Amino acid sequence: YGYCCQSKLLTRHLPAFAQRYPQFQRWVLEPLFRHLVFDKFAGGETLDECFAKAAMLQERWGSETAALTFIVDEAAEDLEGEDAFDIALQGKLQLFRRIEECSARGHVRVPFVPLKCSALLPGESLERLTLLVRDLPDSGNRSDGFVHPNEAGAVLADEDTCTWAGLDVATMEALIDQADAQHVAERGQTATGGRPGPLRKGIARLHTILADARRRGVAVLLDAEQSDRQPALDLLFRLLALTHNRCDESPVLYNTYQCYLRRAETALARDLSFCRAHNLRFAVKLVRGAYLLTEQTRSSGTATGPPPVWSSKADVDRNYDTLAHRLLDLVAQGDASRPSLLFATHNRESATRLCVHMTRGLGLPANHPDVHFAQILGMADLLTIGLANGGLHVTGSPSHGVRVSKLLLYGDVSTLLPWLLRRLQENQVRRDKGSRWLPDVVF
Repeated sequence: YGYCCQSKLLTRHLPAFAQRYPQFQRWVLEPLFRHLVFDKFAGGETLDECFAKAAMLQERWGSETAALTFIVDEAAEDLEGEDAFDIALQGKLQLFRRIEECSARGHVRVPFVPLKCSALLPGESLERLTLLVRDLPDSGNRSDGFVHPNEAGAVLADEDTCTWAGLDVATMEALIDQADAQHVAERGQTATGGRPGPLRKGIARLHTILADARRRGVAVLLDAEQSDRQPALDLLFRLLALTHNRCDESPVLYNTYQCYLRRAETALARDLSFCRAHNLRFAVKLVRGAYLLTEQTRSSGTATGPPPVWSSKADVDRNYDTLAHRLLDLVAQGDASRPSLLFATHNRESATRLCVHMTRGLGLPANHPDVHFAQILGMADLLTIGLANGGLHVTGSPSHGVRVSKLLLYGDVSTLLPWLLRRLQENQVRRDKGSRWLPDVVF
């Protein structure tokens, strides 16, 4: 895997070539992927195969002290239209039912399920809502767009500084209605009283999914998207959290924060303040980011202001580790609105530093219920095994593992291959990152 991530042929040229020539992907890449690497990176072609593979990995990688769980999802083709959105909704509800049945039989544990918002509502509606947010007067709302108002890095450093909750609820609701009204106007349609627009329909689907996830004991990871949609997703997260992340219950909805973006810290501080102001649990999935190359291309066309992304991988790594440590500090404070954290990383050094800070620096138990790690199947597998089984003390005695999940995607080869090529682009790292387990992750 490390060699794949180092290869420019695989990470840059091959994805572009496959996108330009679909027949090459269909007749060359997909057969090779199926026969050579499908079993390593995919949970299977069906949900049954995926659960069977999870059970096999649980038995193979587990131990008496293991804390290994799984994140399961279908790699489905992105489709638009109300019928497609309703099909995606029913598919997610069926997945929740199967997860509950599997958990009841004690086969595998699936605490998280990813959710791509644009599978439930039009992407253009998210883009329209993002533009409306960015057009607001520059009175603190600017962090919802590209601009990072505090590059000094002090926003999340202290609890007392987290007092800004961004847009108020009434303004956010009004922006959603305005975006839906624009959708109707752009199509030359006549607004029908009481009939919801595409955003309102999508939000209703999201509420249905989150309510069912609560009943089934599953948390939902809201996927990040590109910067022309992400501010809208952040807004939807805050509105949905009002219903599904109350302080008297475990959080159901996690928002994703991409650390290659300069605005990540400000977005975290804003949403933390919002959750505190409304007595909510703040749930965070922290990633380095999935769209770095696209965002670099997008930002190269802007002539003013700082670019939205950090200029080097070292900056991204530094930003990730800094924000992760600060979030752990907030967990250690133990207040009612403390964050629940999922650190999605294949970086061995990051995992080491976080585990040491959590256990030795803050005195938290390694298996703290509000701290999880996650990796993708086939990527940093030895890191996952080491985390789940506790690594090694400097004395050599075994320890309890951290809570760690492995992402298993299922689906046909044609949908999984493009997804895998994007993951290879994200993980262009040194060959030894996650490729072996070293005894420097200690608890």
